[in-house]
Amino acid sequence: IDKAIITIPCYDASVNVYNGEVYTEGIINGEDVINCFKSAIKENVPDDREVITVFPIDFLIDDEDRCYEPIGVKGYKLESRVLISTVPKELVYTYLEVLEKCQVEVIDLALSSVCDYAQLAHDELKKQVGAVVNIGHAKTEVAVFNKGLMIKTDILPIGSKKIDRDIKYIYKLDQSTARFL
Repeated sequence: IDKAIITIPCYDASVNVYNGEVYTEGIINGEDVINCFKSAIKENVPDDREVITVFPIDFLIDDEDRCYEPIGVKGYKLESRVLISTVPKELVYTYLEVLEKCQVEVIDLALSSVCDYAQLAHDELKKQVGAVVNIGHAKTEVAVFNKGLMIKTDILPIGSKKIDRDIKYIYKLDQSTARFL
């Protein structure tokens, strides 16, 4: 393995909607869209946070036309509402340092809840509001999605280990039966 995509747990993750804005040469191109996203990041994301995801919500061209695909459209001012998720930098850099020592190049970052959602996503689900709950051994990650965009995430300090223990105690069962249930 020489390249990897790191999935970052949602500890202290924050998800916010920000606005970006750029001026163009008259026809909007991909670089204009990227610069619009960078504008939103530069103006709003604190230095101690690392950007993990940037999801465009929509675009506004010349203060008049709202659209979802601005590339190739005529316009001199491009604005965008973007959903940006961040985590503390120290969380990300711990993972990066370990992989660097293993000589593995990190090519992208993703929040684990977004990856869980991607496993389930289909056209009908992308039109709804719902939650993805991932019950792990020691923790449970909960993420709320609105039309395919993660709007909130949190980690609960309870996992299957504690659930199994409670079932075992309450129903006076052995560990393997409690785990099975």
